[in-house]
Amino acid sequence: MEDDSGHFFFQSPWKNIFLWNFMEVEREALIVSPTIDMDTLRKMQSILIARSQRKLRIQMMFRFTENDLLVKGMDPETLRILALLIQEPNSRIEIRLVPNLSLTAIVLDDRKALLSTGELSSASLQEELNFGQIFMDPDIVAAFKEDLMEIWNRAERQDPDKLMKYMERLKDRIDLRKELVLEDEDKGLSFSDSEFISGGKRIEPLGMDRKEPHLDETRKIIKELLIRARDAAEMDRAQAALFYLEEGLTLDPNNVDLLLEKGKILFEVEEDLDGALACFDRVLDLDEDNRDAWAYSGMCHHKRGELDDALYAYDQATDIDSQHYPVWIKKGIILGSMKGREEDGLKCLEYALSQDPYNEEAWYHKGSILDQRLGRKDEGILAYKTLLRINPKHVKGAFRMGLLSYKKFKDIPKAKKYFNRVIEADPGHLQCWMFMAEIADEVEHDFGAAFEYLESAREHDPSSPNLIHREISLLLKYRKKFKKAVELAGQLMELKPKDPLALYVSGLGKLKLEKDPAGALELLNDSIRSDPGFKPAILSKANLLAEHLDRVQDAVNLLKAAIKKDKKDPELWLELGINYFDFLYDPKEALSCFDMVTRLDIESSDGWYNKGLVLSRGFEKHQEALSCLDEATKLEDDHYLAWFEKGKILFEVYKMPEDALKCLTKALRIEPDDPSTLSLIAAIYRAGNDPIKAERFYEKAMKLEGTTLEPFLGMAELKVGTGDFSGAHSALNGALAIDPKSERVWMMKADTFRKQNELSKSLECYKRVLRINPDNQDALNRKTSVEAQLERMA
Repeated sequence: MEDDSGHFFFQSPWKNIFLWNFMEVEREALIVSPTIDMDTLRKMQSILIARSQRKLRIQMMFRFTENDLLVKGMDPETLRILALLIQEPNSRIEIRLVPNLSLTAIVLDDRKALLSTGELSSASLQEELNFGQIFMDPDIVAAFKEDLMEIWNRAERQDPDKLMKYMERLKDRIDLRKELVLEDEDKGLSFSDSEFISGGKRIEPLGMDRKEPHLDETRKIIKELLIRARDAAEMDRAQAALFYLEEGLTLDPNNVDLLLEKGKILFEVEEDLDGALACFDRVLDLDEDNRDAWAYSGMCHHKRGELDDALYAYDQATDIDSQHYPVWIKKGIILGSMKGREEDGLKCLEYALSQDPYNEEAWYHKGSILDQRLGRKDEGILAYKTLLRINPKHVKGAFRMGLLSYKKFKDIPKAKKYFNRVIEADPGHLQCWMFMAEIADEVEHDFGAAFEYLESAREHDPSSPNLIHREISLLLKYRKKFKKAVELAGQLMELKPKDPLALYVSGLGKLKLEKDPAGALELLNDSIRSDPGFKPAILSKANLLAEHLDRVQDAVNLLKAAIKKDKKDPELWLELGINYFDFLYDPKEALSCFDMVTRLDIESSDGWYNKGLVLSRGFEKHQEALSCLDEATKLEDDHYLAWFEKGKILFEVYKMPEDALKCLTKALRIEPDDPSTLSLIAAIYRAGNDPIKAERFYEKAMKLEGTTLEPFLGMAELKVGTGDFSGAHSALNGALAIDPKSERVWMMKADTFRKQNELSKSLECYKRVLRINPDNQDALNRKTSVEAQLERMA
């Protein structure tokens, strides 16, 4: 025999040897057996499930004739499993049946062949010793497979339907056999194998008691199984490892090593705490001084939050082996989390560090107890720094140092250094990305950086509601990427359909993007129902009612009801004041509201801006207005509306175009695409006899998405002033595209035709103005004058 071949004797373990080798198959296997054993087939089925990532080719050949059905005591379930194996989606399995076959064999990947004189069945393995050989010589394996393939090629190929028909026929014959036994019992008829046919289930014959001579062989097999299980576990093949351990426990249910290894895998990989604890409890029943069983039992209870049970188990482990420092670390973690026991926790961790001065877990938890539980920040920082000297990329340690640098010491560069270190070691650390975004937003006021940090975080967890929430809030705060905010709100609603922020932003999208105020109102109402105190939805609903649905009084009532619940909320007073001034045209009530805003929050830039607006436009107290607007820009240098209003007052009231331009230029730097600012700058240049610059600013404003009528009207006046009536009408037509029912536009169009002496067209435009507003006295007077001119000309 070749050196790479071997002999083995076995009793029941033959089946296990067969299956161990089958677990090693990489590409293909050929299996031959004179019996079809249900237990073996079930285990093969489990192996295929455990190794479903591989596409295996498996050829199975069994002896089978219809006469074998009862002689062999076959269970119909065996045929059903065969049919399932053929349909296994992740493997190419083919089964053939032959009438005469006497050997049991397996060929794996054309590299190894196993040959046995016994059958691959439970019955034969219990009753007789079997003899087997393993071949690994390539020539011998090839020749052996060639002989087997000759039989294979002559065998009948099976499909699932044919096997299921066999199964039904077998069930019928079993039922018939049972009926014969019952009918002919009184006649003295009996069948020697009738005990094997109870509803198609075989009752195994009793084997001979041969335990003692085979103990050594069993121990060898268990040792091999344990080695294979540990190897499989190290290769992240937990199911394969559990399979090996279960096979070993079939041979020796009380083997402590097997039970302990199984418990470890169930705890560490499968996270099956109940199953793991059952294994560790069984080990302790067999060996109450097993240190590892007590330690792992403690870890199971610890993970369950059963701290007293965990401490008891850890105490037992350290009583057995006081030098085993990993358990002291676990004890330290629990004691450090208990009020009044923190010092005991520190002692446990310090003892562990005396045994292992470089233990990262012990240093981290020592720092955590000092920092977070005892408030001894300086000592905690020393522990964290020691940890980071041992491992500069320790994620938890670097994160805590970043957090302390940011929140406690306000040292932003150092905080960012530590946070960057965390992200480098763990790019999926969401909290770290969020704190980086918070620093960029709240400290550095850098929208772009904050947005990028949140986007980076979402790359690692795109379905995190918390991240989506933060990104939407950021976009709304900076008034950026509104469409993106609406898109994110849709994603958030899929995850949390009743989220008030998602409903609120979706409502804004309905209004601004789809021009659907009714749909927007429904979503805003849903947001308020979800959270009655959600202020952004209340404020937006008030604005929607007043500005888009002409329900100003409903808006005022809504705000008053909200103020009744919280009289010290400046934002509610601010919105109420805006409703009074913009929609009810009541500057007195509006000013009273804005006064309340600035009393409640003296640093409210919007409060000072709106107060200045009312003083200027409502009471013509322009100097007081400028003082309020100065206060607004002092508080918020980027408040472009306040800069715009100052420029407007300086130009239109005080005739100070140069000072006005300075304010408006500032506003334009903050908001480059504001059509009102561009139009007012154009008007200043037009008044200063600089039509080229004026036209440039008007054109820029007219091209903006969502622009207003002002730049078109300004451009029309400019063109009329230069005698370019065609250009004027072009600008006015652009204005009508925005608002076809604008009195101002039709009036200017009529006046322009009149200047061109196109009286008929002028008359039609004046009539259009009067259809829109019959009470427009200027239009009526000019229409009458044009009609008189036309009569005289006639």
